[in-house]
Amino acid sequence: MRLRKNIRKRFLKINNRSSKRKKGGLGRLFLFVAGSARKGREAVAENQ
Repeated sequence: MRLRKNIRKRFLKINNRSSKRKKGGLGRLFLFVAGSARKGREAVAENQ
């Protein structure tokens, strides 16, 4: 269990560093993907 916790801590540290560098790039990407998916669903609904 200790090993897993240590790995998780390291992973979180790396994540924090990269997210600070990208300034929420992943968050923006997620919002973009969610928005495009929503648009796609709306288009499908209109076509039916």
